[in-house]
Amino acid sequence: MCTYLRATTLVLAAGGATGAIRNNLTIQPGAVVALTAGDALGYVTCVTNVNIYGGLLTNAGAGLFESYSTYYNLSGGTVASAGGPFTFTGQGIASLSNSVLSVFNAPVRLVANGTLTLGAAAGTVPG
Repeated sequence: MCTYLRATTLVLAAGGATGAIRNNLTIQPGAVVALTAGDALGYVTCVTNVNIYGGLLTNAGAGLFESYSTYYNLSGGTVASAGGPFTFTGQGIASLSNSVLSVFNAPVRLVANGTLTLGAAAGTVPG
């Protein structure tokens, strides 16, 4: 099951090991996903890919394992946090080719011997 959003707001107010939703989350232009509970994306049975194409993902929750098993693909999208960190154990953040800036502006935490792969496609962004 996949969740696709365009020009709407989705508040994920439940969290824990299984999170509020599962599998792929795609945030299109004009859409906002607000994580208001700790670990709203889950960390066992969870969101595996977050694809942001011009939308916004915000984290106001205070969970310790947000993004534990999640990959992020940004194409003119933004990830921000006024709450807890995004935790990684070997996943990655990729900025896909686009003429619009992608931003990941949030605390990042690596677990155990976790790694974080950062990728940026070739291209130009104005400014």
